[in-house]
Amino acid sequence: MKYLVKIKMETIIPQWNILEDVGLGRRIGTIKTDFEDYLLYEKRVRLVQSIKHPNNYGTVLSKDIYSVKNGEFFENKDEKLKIIYFGGDKFKAIDSFKKIIEKNKKIKENLLYQIVSRN
Repeated sequence: MKYLVKIKMETIIPQWNILEDVGLGRRIGTIKTDFEDYLLYEKRVRLVQSIKHPNNYGTVLSKDIYSVKNGEFFENKDEKLKIIYFGGDKFKAIDSFKKIIEKNKKIKENLLYQIVSRN
């Protein structure tokens, strides 16, 4: 089931520039924005750069900004951020970002294999 709402997007993490943003887990909906569609997933991983200290980079794992409950969108007010890496090594931030994406890809492939092998 796909949901569609129209909102004006704001900066999700205001103290950081978001360099890369990838949805993880199951896709739960789509938000129509003034710029482009925003696909909602259970979680997100972001590669970020500090606005105050541009030489600091990070990899952040979090819930998406909205979830679906009983067929309705609701905002995740208790957005829990898990900082995987934060520091001056841009390549370490990129590497940890890529590892999370690769792990998510393998989980999805294993799930698909389990579903297909049952048939």
